[in-house]
Amino acid sequence: MPSVVDSLELYDIPDDILSLTSIATLGQLLKYPDQRRNLSRILKRPLPPTEANYASSAGVPKTTAVKCYVQIANKIVVTVLDTGAA
Repeated sequence: MPSVVDSLELYDIPDDILSLTSIATLGQLLKYPDQRRNLSRILKRPLPPTEANYASSAGVPKTTAVKCYVQIANKIVVTVLDTGAA
């Protein structure tokens, strides 16, 4: 036999919030930038987490050398920039 608590209907906070009455209209509330931000913040759904596993990346990493022209004492030479990233 289930308990009395288990037989109660589940509480749903969005339904409760949406059924509340207000004396302000939505248009009046949205005149305020902070209220627009709050509304957009609560309506955004979080992005699903993505798993990054760079340790098991197969194949050769793709890198590109950055080349540029440098003028030293009126002589132009092609150089490779070393950013230390690779």
